Amino acid sequence: TVYEAVARFLTAYADDRTININAVDHDTLMAFLDVDEQLAEEIVYQRLGPDGIAGTGDDTPFKDLSDLLARVPGFNQALGPYITFSSRGRFYIQSSGKVGDIERTCACVVLLGDKNLTVQSWIEGDLASIDLITR
Repeated sequence: TVYEAVARFLTAYADDRTININAVDHDTLMAFLDVDEQLAEEIVYQRLGPDGIAGTGDDTPFKDLSDLLARVPGFNQALGPYITFSSRGRFYIQSSGKVGDIERTCACVVLLGDKNLTVQSWIEGDLASIDLITR
């Protein structure tokens, strides 16, 4: 169904129409900015840094639209109003852990501001339950 195709992109928390170009995956880039897979992969590749692994010290996030356009020449400048480069915003976080035979997962939506972090939702349980609720 159409809902199943777009459900993972929907949220009840958003209050603006921008996405953080430095945080979203290539599927989100393709869905919301209507860019092709090659361009979405190039955007992600450019911000990963030399080791190609997200979240490491050599990552090179885009500073602004000029930086994005210089490093990804195929990006359409007209999409500028729909993206942000700020680390502020809403983020979905999921974490799982296992000790012996006990496995637990928690998932939350947080709002990161200039100097504060607000948890907007939190759920704990087994991975199957979390996946069922968050999908």
